[in-house]
Amino acid sequence: MSPPDLTSLEVLRNLEADYRAARTDPSLPYATWCENLTRYLEHIAKAPVEERATLEFQQRLWNDNPVAFTAQGAVPVDKALADEGFRRWLAERSFTPIPSNKAEAIGALQGLRDEIVERLKPFVGRTPWFKTVRVLAALFPHHFTTIADWSRISWLHQLMFTGRKVAYVVEAQANVLERLAEALGPVPSGLGAWVERMTLPWFILERYQQNAAEVIDTVPLQPLPAKLRRRGMTAIKGSLDGVLRALDFMKGGVTREDLYTFLKQDSPNAKKGWLNTSAYVLRAELGVIEERGGEFFPTESGLELLETENTSVLAPWLLTRILGVDHVLVHLRDQGPAPTKALLGMLRSVNPGWTTDFAPGAIVKWLRAFGTIEMRPDARLQLTQRGQQWATRVHWVPERLGPQGEEEDSIEIAEEELTESDLEKFSVPSLQEILERLPSELVFPKDKVAALHAGLWAHPRRHFAILTGLSGSGKTSLARAYAKALLTASKVKTASKPHLLTVPVQPGWTDPSSLLGYLHPVTNEDYVSTDFLEVLRACEAAPAEPHVVVLDEMNLSHPEQYLAPLLSAMETGDPIVLHREPEALDGVPAELRAYPPNLVLIGTVNMDETTHGISDKVLDRAVILDFWEVDLETYPGWGKRGLPKGQEERVRQLLAELIGVLAPVRLHFAWRVVDEVLDFLVRSGKDGHLKPDAALDWIVHAKVLPKLRGHDSPQFRKAFESCQKVLAQAGLQRSAAKVGELLEDLKSTGSARFWR
Repeated sequence: MSPPDLTSLEVLRNLEADYRAARTDPSLPYATWCENLTRYLEHIAKAPVEERATLEFQQRLWNDNPVAFTAQGAVPVDKALADEGFRRWLAERSFTPIPSNKAEAIGALQGLRDEIVERLKPFVGRTPWFKTVRVLAALFPHHFTTIADWSRISWLHQLMFTGRKVAYVVEAQANVLERLAEALGPVPSGLGAWVERMTLPWFILERYQQNAAEVIDTVPLQPLPAKLRRRGMTAIKGSLDGVLRALDFMKGGVTREDLYTFLKQDSPNAKKGWLNTSAYVLRAELGVIEERGGEFFPTESGLELLETENTSVLAPWLLTRILGVDHVLVHLRDQGPAPTKALLGMLRSVNPGWTTDFAPGAIVKWLRAFGTIEMRPDARLQLTQRGQQWATRVHWVPERLGPQGEEEDSIEIAEEELTESDLEKFSVPSLQEILERLPSELVFPKDKVAALHAGLWAHPRRHFAILTGLSGSGKTSLARAYAKALLTASKVKTASKPHLLTVPVQPGWTDPSSLLGYLHPVTNEDYVSTDFLEVLRACEAAPAEPHVVVLDEMNLSHPEQYLAPLLSAMETGDPIVLHREPEALDGVPAELRAYPPNLVLIGTVNMDETTHGISDKVLDRAVILDFWEVDLETYPGWGKRGLPKGQEERVRQLLAELIGVLAPVRLHFAWRVVDEVLDFLVRSGKDGHLKPDAALDWIVHAKVLPKLRGHDSPQFRKAFESCQKVLAQAGLQRSAAKVGELLEDLKSTGSARFWR
């Protein structure tokens, strides 16, 4: 069963009805939970400030709070509760009036949360994020749900608001409650009725999880090849607890020196090399911190780990980027429990460079710390429930490294510095030279190619364009065709790596290592290079030749994160830092001497639920060309498939009409869909089972309608009504009926989508 569409108000109403029924089932815990929580909140509401300041009251508030449906949180706060001053302060602040204005209420509650966190710092080693939100929910219940951890409430918010994210936990709480009020109406008077409303989101999330194929990340993971992965993991003092303490310390941003000082508290005699390694583990192996403006901050996944202590937030990073992690989980998943010795032996076979158990042992130790594997009484390791969940996400066969020495040789670059005369060697071909070399089958208006050419070369150093618009509109084809024309006009012999490289951007790129490579985490002496880095080095080696990189679907991850060093360097011309070692590693210098002015970057962008917006930092450095207009008459495939002329003309007319009615709401389609419609008709004609009109109905239903989605507005209603009319007049009854269903959803629930 597919998960419910939580953007639909009708679905939310149905889930509320299910929750009402669940509260009448004595075998389920919901009724008891609501009763206990109601009694507790009634007690709090009546408690005067003197009672709220007592140790007994505060211990219940922090450590046995029935707002929680599950555990109370692992961070102890006993030292804070023993402090009379802290208790008295919180008791008095608990009577703070909350503004009726939503925005002001969010600001007041978020400010109080931050103030509590600040006052707890002298008493706790780590911040008790769970407990703090649950305390606020008990003291100010009409502003909170019972979902206290950031990852879950943020996830529910995204499910309800079509992927929209918010910055603060209190804002997410307010928006979720507001959406429920929109669907269900105001809450009847009485605290018991409110408790039923504030506990409903937990039930909704549980129901969604039961039906979802994957709980947190529904996008299939995209593993890096073995040769691009970090070679194992490095043990650090304190393991997971040490990571959490470091994240808590860095929450507001710290300098490298501050981080070293913090790490030395646990290891006063540690040398700087060990401190570098610890920082590297946090940044490159776990992906929980990043460097911005000379300071370290937790990444989004680092913040989520800190607030939830749920190590599953690390699964996408570890499974796709760290060599050996997926091997362990898949081995235990497919082969069953195994002795530690056998598991270490298996890992040594993954990387011929692991000649001892040191690196494999660190991987096993981390996986135990993450709660994914555990030791059985018979001394064999097995997957935990969490480990089984991680293992189900590995849909690939984990790769092994080949024998040492088989990797391709990297490009050798002379050591002398680039001079001004070197940079002046590259001469940009004229627009006419580009146009003459574009393939005849590539049908794009000359003014669009002219705009791309001018945009790329208007700046003396920064040659960066982003092509955005419809999926299948030919953005990548134009980018590669332009690149080949540029290289040919520049008399470059081969239009391939390192002069032309297409990089399919993957979800989960949160730092530059996927493009620029990284320092080997175990040896600290080897550098794992990438094809992109080889292009950059080739730019230095051959400054008179252009080099083009096409970043395909570049917003599947945040470009401002994985392109950060390049965005800075293309603006300033400063060196691009690769590592901080004093000597070159595997021929890779510590930095590239300057941003290469013969590098061309062309990114393609689609906008849907799986992608991210483009930040101003990126937009300010790129020329943006959109590809939303579709001229069906210029489609180059007409008359080339052997379809009967009358049938092809009917298809052309229908598709043109559909594009015309869907384009105002940007739900139209481009040439890739036209290709697939015509190919389907050719295939079905050869098979002979489907009549031409039936085949057209099937393929329109399969390729055009699944992209229809939106929220109710006059513009969307008109588009859906016009689409239904076009389909009905064409005799495509199946497709017309489906659009009719979507139109009814749009009117009755306020939103519609093909997948429901």
